[in-house]
Amino acid sequence: MDVTSYYKLLARIHDYLKPRTYTEIGVRNGSSLTLARWSLSIGVDPALEIREPIDRRTQLYPMTSDQFFQEIDVKKALAGQPVDVAFLDGMHLFEYALRDFIHLERHCARESIILVHDCLPVDRITSTRERKTQVWTGDVWKLVICLKKYRPDLRIATVDVAPSGLAILGNLDPSSDLLQSRYASLCQEFVPLDYSFLEPDKEAKLNRIPGNWEAIAASLPSRPYQERPPRPSNRRARSHSRLKMGLKVASRHPGKVLSRALFRRTRARPKALGVLLCYNDADILGEAIEWLLQNNHDLIAWDHGSDDGTAEVLDQYSQALVERRFIPRDFDFYKLYDAMSTNLIENYIHKYDWISWPDQDEFLEGPSRDMTYFEYISELFRYSFNCVRFNNFNFWFTPGDNPTIASPVKRVRRYSLFPGCSPRMRCWRASVTNIREFNHNPVSGTRFPINFNLRHYPMRSHEQMLKRLYKDRKDIERGGHNVHYNNMMKKAVDRLLIAQQSLHYDDGRSELNPEVCFDWTKIYF
Repeated sequence: MDVTSYYKLLARIHDYLKPRTYTEIGVRNGSSLTLARWSLSIGVDPALEIREPIDRRTQLYPMTSDQFFQEIDVKKALAGQPVDVAFLDGMHLFEYALRDFIHLERHCARESIILVHDCLPVDRITSTRERKTQVWTGDVWKLVICLKKYRPDLRIATVDVAPSGLAILGNLDPSSDLLQSRYASLCQEFVPLDYSFLEPDKEAKLNRIPGNWEAIAASLPSRPYQERPPRPSNRRARSHSRLKMGLKVASRHPGKVLSRALFRRTRARPKALGVLLCYNDADILGEAIEWLLQNNHDLIAWDHGSDDGTAEVLDQYSQALVERRFIPRDFDFYKLYDAMSTNLIENYIHKYDWISWPDQDEFLEGPSRDMTYFEYISELFRYSFNCVRFNNFNFWFTPGDNPTIASPVKRVRRYSLFPGCSPRMRCWRASVTNIREFNHNPVSGTRFPINFNLRHYPMRSHEQMLKRLYKDRKDIERGGHNVHYNNMMKKAVDRLLIAQQSLHYDDGRSELNPEVCFDWTKIYF
């Protein structure tokens, strides 16, 4: 069976080899790093933007690869083991790729492999040293030419997979210093090398092999590095390992090294304040309040002119609210976030350590369910992270829901990740509170590099959906905001219904599935 893309090939290699250890240079949003399901892993990138759930044993280093290899004891980070599999997808220039290979090979074993992206260039314009196109592979391909000439001992195969190939480098020699000793002269020789060198016979010069698994497997070690290890049984150990994904070496921030005083831990748990702006979501509001109370938050609630029983729900929790206001419906909705932000800055940020501000139909969680949301933010508070962004898991009613269950959270169990929505910035250190713009805009300071999760329940029944569209959110669009409600009203109602088999099922215990199984743009746009 043919493998058609480099990402699918990476996944197949991980499943086939089950590396004990894995190192990735050039992590970006974490989509390829998340494939390392069985490995003690390292990810290096000076501009981390993790949007995918990462394995609990992964260590992230927000720095350049040169800085990483200079400052970090790789052997210690990998518990004394060599790198089994490495993936290079960093700066798309020959000299960077060569340095990364030199550094990585020292930490490998003879049977290890190094995978290099962008080694089968598409054409001249996308393979220039200066980026001129959206798709850019740079001159990484020169690494294959260089290694063929000066390291004939290596086993080199470049797999023809979209978009620009993946080289497999094997038979490594961690004791070799030939490339390091000749680095300057190699740069002088290969940096000026023109793309015309590849023409003709590009495939032979780059050791191209087809994306056929039999051909690929012949270039890999013959047996897996390990069998899949069991999950740790200690819940607390799992949760702290999860946090180490971002905390272990995140004292070094992209572009500079933060002082250790800034990264100093404290022993205190944060005094947390939850904020709710309420309008006509009485059916789920009680559960949203309970969720924040269970996670040790004091609460502020402003009711923006609800007429559906929201007031009665707030009456039930009057003793738990540090502030409650009724805001007339004629108060401009687009000034409401500004008003609440000003209220927090003037009256609360000196009294509290952490602010959590979900929408009234959202439930905040950590990056996994190993710990409670409050336990996770308590860990972040002990370090010097100021804020968290959330993955938006959209929950939607389906014909399979049991109508006899009153609780929307217990009734509506079907969901899918909505990766294309506006960034959800839902919690931050109280001292950096600013004027919020629908809680999408950033705050100052260091953001935790891994997204937390939130469960969003916008449509909980057919009747509630129609009421939300044609009454509660009618004519709310302004200046490009909230256009999705008008878009949805233009569609036939049956186009807003989702079959239960199209979504994942949440049993309330298992981790939320990050695989996108439904295209939400069909609903919203």
